Amino acid sequence: EISTLLWLDASDSNTIEDTAGAVSQWQDKSGQSNHASESTGSKQPITNSTSLNGLNTIDFDGTDDRLRFNNIDLYQKAIFVVYSPDDVSSATSIIIGGNGFNNQLRQNTTGALSYASGTSAYDSHPLSPSNVSNNQTFLFSTLFETNQMSMGLNGSYNSSGTHNPGTNGSLFGHIAARGAIAA
Repeated sequence: EISTLLWLDASDSNTIEDTAGAVSQWQDKSGQSNHASESTGSKQPITNSTSLNGLNTIDFDGTDDRLRFNNIDLYQKAIFVVYSPDDVSSATSIIIGGNGFNNQLRQNTTGALSYASGTSAYDSHPLSPSNVSNNQTFLFSTLFETNQMSMGLNGSYNSSGTHNPGTNGSLFGHIAARGAIAA
């Protein structure tokens, strides 16, 4: 049986709470009430500024914009994110990360996608070939399994790395990226 823990849909304006385009809450459509929110105005992403295939997106500045939700354990679960980066060369961008934990699905300054986990040093698992390009749309997916994780780009799982989730190693609780996310 498939169960959805978090479903954020930028094309459904009824799920987005904003003031003048600044998103304070993105409501979870899964029925699990894992709403993503940010109360600090300067850290709120923007809605209705970009679109993909005529559908609204949420646009993150890549510096400090983010939306937080209660940490979800993604162990033995999959993630799917529709992502269109604005500028891959300016800074490493966290696509999703853990609240209080250094778990990150991220894109570095060459456009390479990777998973990183750890307290002081990252255990990085790059996706290869992995490079994403400015203003192109990608489907990024990750599956955390027993002692292994797989990452995919545009429907092809082309990288797998050893993943020992350990304590909190597969907890994620925020979305933050440089570019548009349609989720």
